[in-house]
Amino acid sequence: MSAGNYSSLSDYENALIEEARKKAKEEWQEVEKRQRLANLYQELGFKSTNELIKALQSVSGGKAAKSENSGKRVRITPEIAAKVKEMKNAGKGPSEISRTMGISVPSVYNILKKA
Repeated sequence: MSAGNYSSLSDYENALIEEARKKAKEEWQEVEKRQRLANLYQELGFKSTNELIKALQSVSGGKAAKSENSGKRVRITPEIAAKVKEMKNAGKGPSEISRTMGISVPSVYNILKKA
């Protein structure tokens, strides 16, 4: 966000405030999600997290859930690199970018370093 894109200081300040509000809201939603996940075992009537995990494993046949890629390497295409840069410019962090794009955090840093 460049101050030169605004016609007045007030417009620029308002844009900055709105951006900060959006980011704070997203961060708060993440906090709430983590808190709910931390207490999910109680909400579902289990005595502990381990008890919930065992129940989930029994439902899935005792196998741990696998990611979509399942150990396969993702080829970083120009389209992926462009999307990573776009997400970073939009204020997303490396962890969020890596989860969204299905690539590792080091790959995100490598892409951004080459930018």
